[in-house]
Amino acid sequence: MAAQISCSDIYKKIPVPTYIWQILSGDMVLIDYNDAALEYSGQKLVELLHKTAEEVYNDQPCVLEAMEECFLKKVSVHREIIMPLRTTGKVRCLNSTWTWIDPDLILFHAQDHTAVKQAQLLLEDMVTQKTKELKKALDEIKVLRGILPICMYCKGIRDEEGAWKSLEDYLEEYSDVKFTHGICEKCMKENFPEEYYEIERKKPQN
Repeated sequence: MAAQISCSDIYKKIPVPTYIWQILSGDMVLIDYNDAALEYSGQKLVELLHKTAEEVYNDQPCVLEAMEECFLKKVSVHREIIMPLRTTGKVRCLNSTWTWIDPDLILFHAQDHTAVKQAQLLLEDMVTQKTKELKKALDEIKVLRGILPICMYCKGIRDEEGAWKSLEDYLEEYSDVKFTHGICEKCMKENFPEEYYEIERKKPQN
């Protein structure tokens, strides 16, 4: 008797929500639960005591299928289930196990992995987004390789179709280079001497 009481105390104090279902007249009926299960339900689990699995999980066929498999095959069944709790209405992700105990009991315990699942989904979303951004960046990168045919006089470049293009047009088409035009001192002096010498005159003398 003392051993039985001790086992009962241990069952009640297990920190994982645990429930006992019994096969009665062909139905699976909730007959007991431990303290962790009661706390997890917000003290509302008493409302489900002695109800059948069909009544409790009438909108959760995946749970009923798992319990049915445990009962018919007399084996342990493991499932990750995302569902709203009957007692609180909160949607949770549960790592669930149903274990057959002869002659007519099903021991069910569930660990709430909602936070882990949310973090996993967030990480997957971040990876997906970063992958898209990386692909977009790679798609936008244009790399010039090989030998370019360039005119020795005008510096035009012949493209793959045989058309001659200016250096600026060619580079803008086949790379991400954009041009802004200015003028170097040598060309300024050769083409605009008056302006060149005026600028030189206004420069501060060292």
